[in-house]
Formats: sequence, C-alpha cells, structure tokens
Amino acid sequence: MEILKCTTEAIESISQIDDKLKSGFIWLNCDYTEIDQAVALTEKFTEVKFYGRHIEDLKNYHHPCFFDKTIDYNLVIVRMIDNPAINDPYVITTHPLNLVIYKNFMLTVNLPTEKLHVILQNIKEDVNLNCQSTQVLANFIVGETVDEYLVLRKLFTDYNLVWQTRLLKLKSQFTKWHKFFRYKTILREFKVLCMDQQDVVDAWRKNLGLNISDLLSVRFADLYNHLKRGFRYFEQLDNELDSVFQIHYSIIGYRTGQIMKILTVLSSIFLPLTLLTGIFGMNFIYMPFLKSHFGFEGVMILMLVIALGSLTLFKWRDWLN
Repeated sequence: MEILKCTTEAIESISQIDDKLKSGFIWLNCDYTEIDQAVALTEKFTEVKFYGRHIEDLKNYHHPCFFDKTIDYNLVIVRMIDNPAINDPYVITTHPLNLVIYKNFMLTVNLPTEKLHVILQNIKEDVNLNCQSTQVLANFIVGETVDEYLVLRKLFTDYNLVWQTRLLKLKSQFTKWHKFFRYKTILREFKVLCMDQQDVVDAWRKNLGLNISDLLSVRFADLYNHLKRGFRYFEQLDNELDSVFQIHYSIIGYRTGQIMKILTVLSSIFLPLTLLTGIFGMNFIYMPFLKSHFGFEGVMILMLVIALGSLTLFKWRDWLN
C-alpha cells in the first residue's frame, strides 16, 4: 500500500494519512490483498461510508468496465493490460483498475507499483499537467492505461499480415482454423473493451457536468478520442480478416472450378470414344466392319480424329485457359 500527498507543486510519498490536510489531496494505492484495510482508511479520512456493493466490485478481479456515482464519490473501473510489451497476442490478459474518486481523496486498487512509478514520472515530465484535483489525476491515470491499447497496434498488425499470408497461400491447405478463430475472438474482445471504456468515460464526463476546468475538458476529449481510435483500429483489423476469409473461400471455389473444368474437358473428349468402343463391343454376329482387315486401324484413326477435333474446338472456344 502506498500513500501519496498530491499538490499542484509535487506528489510526495508519506507514511500515514494526515487528517488535517490543508492543501492538495491524498492518493491511496493498494492491491487486492489490502482492500479491506484501504477501505477502512478511506472511510476514516473522508468520513463517508462505502456502499457494500461497491466494495464487492473492488474485490471482483473479473469485473468489466463500469462507472457509478454517489453523492460523495465516483467509482470508475477500466480494464488494464497486464503486460503491453508482450509479443504474443494469445497470452495477453487484462485486469480491472479501480478508481474511487472523492473531492480531496482518491483510492486506486490494483495499480501495479511499476506502473505507478511510470505514471509519477510522466506527471513530472508533463509540463501542462498539475494535480489540481482528483478528477484531473484520475483522468491522467486512465489515459495512461488506454495508451497501452494503442501500443498493441504493431503487434496485431504483424499478426494480421501473418494470417493473411497463410489464408492466401495457394500451394498448401490451410488447417489452423482453431488458432485463427481464437485470434479473431481476441480482436473482438479488445474491440468490446474499447467500446465499453468509451461508455465509461462518456458517463464519467457527463456526471461532472459543465462546470469543469478547461484542462479537464481537453483531457476528457483526448481520452475519448484515444479510445475511439483503438476501437476503430481493432474493428478495421477484424474486418480485414473477414475480407481475407471470404477471399480464401473464393480462391478455394476458383481452384475447385478449375479442377472441375479439367475433368469436364477430359470427360467431353472421352465420351464419344467410349460411345464408339461401346458400339463395337456389342455381342452381335452381323455388324459392319466387324470382320474387316482394316477395322481396328480405321476405328483408332476415327477416335484420334474425334479427340483432336474436340481439343481444337475447346482451344478455339478458349475453354482450356
């Protein structure tokens, strides 16, 4: 558990919460094992009782993106990527990042320590950001988690190219359907995550009303646009794979048509030849040319002429290309 005192000048770590805070606000960060202790400290400092359902929400590791409000605080839950630097989309996982936002106090649950330090460093480097309120800081933290979705663009773009190459490969049969549809499911999951977080940010922004600072208004607009870009990106990748999937089956249909075309041409050539052999193979005693010395040669020459004539006709009709 980490306790930080936030002012417009700096953010500093403190050992215990000062009940007589004169300026700024308190930021308390904890993990799942410390929720009960963090809730007790929060209730003691703010003198506001947590709703029982909200405590259950904080403890739910599989909670979807969510926003709720009370008279005293806002509850914001977004999904955070566990390891955005990973190189395999099949093992990417997310966890909920919970923010309970009061006027002079903010509680974050399950914000990893390393990510917390990155956020503190980014706050120091952002000259346009000053922690004038808990809402500004909460917006900045959510923005940092949303940017991790955009980091995944190169990874998913590369994997899309891999799947496109495999699906459009004509010389081998595609068999990895289970893995392909698992990848499409992952794309759609991230698309839904971006859409759900758009709804959370929109509800959060509307709850604050019109009386917010220009800085916070700009940051909300930027955060919403980032989520919108993420949604459009994952939707575009999903649509591209759908198109390649349809092209794959069109190629299969074309190859099947070519095979059927060859078989049809061969059948058309051998059909009259089969007819001739069937006629002269009938068991009648009196048949023309049956006892002729040149009967076999004549029939063979006739069959050759028919075969060459059929090939010439097919070539002239351009049915062999």
